[in-house]
Amino acid sequence: MVDLDFFKSVNDTYGHAVGDQVIQYVAQALKGSIKGDDIVCRYGGEEFCILLPNCDGNNALAIAENIRAKIEANSAQAISEAPDLRVTASFGVSDSYAEANSVEEILAQADMALYAAKDGGRNRVVSWDSVRDKDLLQRAQKNLLFQ
Repeated sequence: MVDLDFFKSVNDTYGHAVGDQVIQYVAQALKGSIKGDDIVCRYGGEEFCILLPNCDGNNALAIAENIRAKIEANSAQAISEAPDLRVTASFGVSDSYAEANSVEEILAQADMALYAAKDGGRNRVVSWDSVRDKDLLQRAQKNLLFQ
């Protein structure tokens, strides 16, 4: 799961046209970072989901970190109407080996890891395995209820 950090403030500060450019930029960065049977989809407003069917959790973490760094490093050049804009994203990662019994459970785990990434300061990648810490999990679940 991928969520653009502070996206509402992008629309509020720069306008919806720039917000749309940001979403397009991130979508292109995501699509340009996958291969083969991998899939990127827009999951909601400024959220995306990346499916890596032939990838284990450790490799998924590495891919997510690579994409996160690419989004941050290249955003100033990519958004020509707002060259001072710094775009960052938070990532939550889970895999089928994380005791999930369905795709829905994998998505829920990735979503809770995403909220832990946001709770931990944003612009980071967090795995479901690291969210199993009870305090982090409780904060992530609380954030899910109040978003």
